[in-house]
Amino acid sequence: IALLARGFNLFQQGLLNTDPTAVADLDAIIRGTIINLLAVFLFTLVAATIFSRNLLTEPIEQLAQGVRELQEGNLGVTLPVRSGSELGELARSFNLMSERLAARTRDLTESNEALRASEQRYAEALELTEQRVQERTLELRALLELSNSTALTLELHPLLDSILER
Repeated sequence: IALLARGFNLFQQGLLNTDPTAVADLDAIIRGTIINLLAVFLFTLVAATIFSRNLLTEPIEQLAQGVRELQEGNLGVTLPVRSGSELGELARSFNLMSERLAARTRDLTESNEALRASEQRYAEALELTEQRVQERTLELRALLELSNSTALTLELHPLLDSILER
């Protein structure tokens, strides 16, 4: 800074063209200014990289990872919400979507299990009904045969023997 102030003073005095030390001082000032500008540029570049990494890259990578987990079936996965920015709003929306998907999947699973249980009860009731129909059919056939043999037999003794056999 002192060299820069001396350079401006020399320039104002118009001594740059005649004094060799003034020219050397001006060269040193220019070199120092360029080095300082490069240092500030590099520092700003590093700071901007770190800043963008923390505010942009990491949240976007977390969102991408969350989407991959959701694709693999990990319903209910949530992302950390660190800000109120658009990325924070996106993370909140993702979390809500993921929770709703998990809830709907749970509801569908419960409904599916209830339907299977109902189907099993129906199958058991149908099987029991079919079994009863078969038993009743056998009884009715036996009664039909007995009725037919009774109608055709006039003698009491063979009729009683026929009934007792069945």
